[in-house]
Amino acid sequence: MREMSVGEVVIRIALAIMFCIYSIQDVKKRSINLLVLLGIIPCLIIGLLFQKDFGIWSYITGGIFGGLLYLFSLCSEGRFGRGDAVVIGVVGIGLGLWKCLLVVFYGLLFAAIFGIGVTVCCGYQKRRQIPLIPFLTTGYLFVLWI
Repeated sequence: MREMSVGEVVIRIALAIMFCIYSIQDVKKRSINLLVLLGIIPCLIIGLLFQKDFGIWSYITGGIFGGLLYLFSLCSEGRFGRGDAVVIGVVGIGLGLWKCLLVVFYGLLFAAIFGIGVTVCCGYQKRRQIPLIPFLTTGYLFVLWI
């Protein structure tokens, strides 16, 4: 197991705190309070400054990926939440593009498995909504573990 820099630890803790808060908010209220980011983003910036292998383009493209998802959420008329896109953008800034894509992939995979299970157990409902951030949290933890 490789040794983590102080910056990586700060980033991982900041993202874990963000995911915990937003998962609870997403399940309970189906919306998130973006004021939490006022505390998270400075921690990410500080963490990035203390990283050993700081390749700025990966983190910039991770943020751009979140921005593109935000534009998609505006066009999808609420099918994909704007808060989900913002969280993915913050993850992209904190982890870089490739790890962000892994988090999104595993999060969507876990959400699909859950959705299929709910459909099999409870029957099909056309407008059923599933909160995404708890599954992104699971994807984040899975990416940290692998």
